Amino acid sequence: RAQALTSRRKYAQAEPLFVQAIEKRKQGVGECDASLGLMLDALGVLHLSQNKIEQALECFAGALDILEKAYYAGHAKLAPVLDHQADCLIKQGNLEQAETVLKRVLDIKDKTLTAEHRSTLDGVVRLSRVSRKLAKFADAEAILNKYFKNVDTPLGPAETFRFEQALLYQAQGKSTEAEAAYSQAIDGFARRNNFDSLAEALESFGDFLDKAGRAEQARNCRERADCVRQEAPSWYHMEDIFPATLLRA
Repeated sequence: RAQALTSRRKYAQAEPLFVQAIEKRKQGVGECDASLGLMLDALGVLHLSQNKIEQALECFAGALDILEKAYYAGHAKLAPVLDHQADCLIKQGNLEQAETVLKRVLDIKDKTLTAEHRSTLDGVVRLSRVSRKLAKFADAEAILNKYFKNVDTPLGPAETFRFEQALLYQAQGKSTEAEAAYSQAIDGFARRNNFDSLAEALESFGDFLDKAGRAEQARNCRERADCVRQEAPSWYHMEDIFPATLLRA
C-alpha cells in the first residue's frame, strides 16, 4: 500500500505506512535481514522525493549496512541504494563524495552485469558528468572512452555519450571537437526521435554558438528546440537513456 501511495505521489500518507512496515519487519525477521535493507531504501527514496536529504541519507546508510552484512560489499543489490545515495550527495553539492560513490556503483555494475548493459552505461554517464563538474576532465574523458565501444554500434545509441563529450570538450575550450560532438549527438537524437534529449542538446549547442559569436546559428538552434518541444508530446520515447541495449541485456 505504501508503494502504491508513493507511485501516486501521496508521500505524506505513504511515509507512516513505510515506517510501520519496517518496524513490523524488524520484529518478524530481525534487524539484519536483507528485506529490511530494501525497505529502508524505499523509504529513503520517498524522503528524497520530498527533498528530505538528511533523512534519505540516513535510510540509505542503514540499508547499505544491512545489505553488506546480508550479502557482500560488491553485491548487485547494493548498486541501486548507492545510486540513490549519490543522488542525495549531488543535490547537496557534495560532488567529491558523489564521485566516490558512483565509482563504486560502476565497479559493482561492471562486475555483476556486463560492460554493455544499459544500467552500466547509465553509470558511466553519471560518473562522467560528476567528474566534469569537478573539472576532472581527463577522468571524465577516460571513463567515456573506456566504454564508448559498447555504444558506438548499430544498436547504440552513442548520442548520449556524444552529448556528454560535447559538454566536456566545451568546458575545456576545445571548440572544434565540441562542435563535432554536438552535431553527432543532435543527429543521433533526431534519428531516434528522442525529442527531450534533442531539445536539450539544441539549447546547449545554441549557447555554445552564442559564445562563439554565431548569433544567427544560435537563434536557429533555439527555434528548432522550441519546435521539437512542441512536437515531443505526440511521440513516445522510453525514459531509459540506453533503450537499444535492451536487445543485449
